[in-house]
Amino acid sequence: MNDSALAIHIARGYLNLGMTSMARQTLEEFPIHPKSPPEAFLFLLSLYQDGSCWEKVQDLAERLIRSQPKEPAWWIYKAMATRYLDSVGSSEEILKEAENHFPLNGRIQLQLACCASCLNRLEEACQRLARAVLLDARLSEEAKAEPDLEPVWQQFFFAEFEPGWGRPEGGYRLGIRVPS
Repeated sequence: MNDSALAIHIARGYLNLGMTSMARQTLEEFPIHPKSPPEAFLFLLSLYQDGSCWEKVQDLAERLIRSQPKEPAWWIYKAMATRYLDSVGSSEEILKEAENHFPLNGRIQLQLACCASCLNRLEEACQRLARAVLLDARLSEEAKAEPDLEPVWQQFFFAEFEPGWGRPEGGYRLGIRVPS
């Protein structure tokens, strides 16, 4: 077992015992350098996020972007922390910079859709949502549960009950409203 796997194993053990601070401490002691495996940092970032430690999320994500610039997750975590510490607009700026580095990353597109929706740019949000799902179909379920996208679902998507629609009891027809 290598150092990172051992650190993650120990941290998960602490977490299973309800010792979140010890889990964080175990992972915080893991050194950050370009060859460090991302798993330990993803785990630490998720622990910080679960504890709403947004300053720590932002600080760690910024350091990881400098040391491991080819990992899109660091940009997403930085943007998320910035959203809670500053604003949706500031978060969106970070995500747009990330989009320049990772134009085919569906998760970045999904987060940009959330920002656009929160800023009431629903057509843009719908376009970004469609792009996110085209890039990574697995994001469709996550998008359906995303509260930030609720206005997009309400404005552009619908499900209508139609009696007799192929069955005696009727059925639902799904559709997309196209803006005029």
